[in-house]
Amino acid sequence: TYTAQAWAVTHLGELAHYTYWYDHPPLGWLQIAGYTQLTGAFDRWDIAVLAGREAVLVAALISVVLLWALARRLGMSRGAAAAAGLLFALSPLAVQFHRTVYLDNVAVPWLLLAFFLATNRRGQLAAFAGSAAAFGIAVLTKETFLLALPILIWVMIRASRKETRRYTLSVAGSILVLIGGSYLLLAAVKGEL
Repeated sequence: TYTAQAWAVTHLGELAHYTYWYDHPPLGWLQIAGYTQLTGAFDRWDIAVLAGREAVLVAALISVVLLWALARRLGMSRGAAAAAGLLFALSPLAVQFHRTVYLDNVAVPWLLLAFFLATNRRGQLAAFAGSAAAFGIAVLTKETFLLALPILIWVMIRASRKETRRYTLSVAGSILVLIGGSYLLLAAVKGEL
């Protein structure tokens, strides 16, 4: 389904190959469409779903790198961080689900990036703003990722400096609301709110 929607974006100029009805925000398959457009993936494969699988494979590889970097930032040794990345990439469940074109697979790198940036101790304003933007993209890719918001807030509170906490969290919250509001704006512009 998501490969077909990505194909519709690149070949038909529409959000879906059927009437778009807000079952999911379109950012997930827009990212897949962007990847396939940049790399010519639809032209390289005889079966369109293989182009989508290629896109989620790239997302999985990015996720492994981000998971390793996050584990290192949290104080894990190189070996433990590598083991976490390998477990994420090669566990039987991962092998099954990482090759399927799910919006979750596209959203995971954004979620990991949000947590990686939220744990930054230097340049917190920019890091927290980037974290909020990455989290907003993750949520607009797969809306159920919103369930991670309380954990992200907790991480940001714990990582922030006391003297700038109010400001950095306010900026991050504002960015997240603006990104989330863009989905409502899309519906309003199309007259479908």
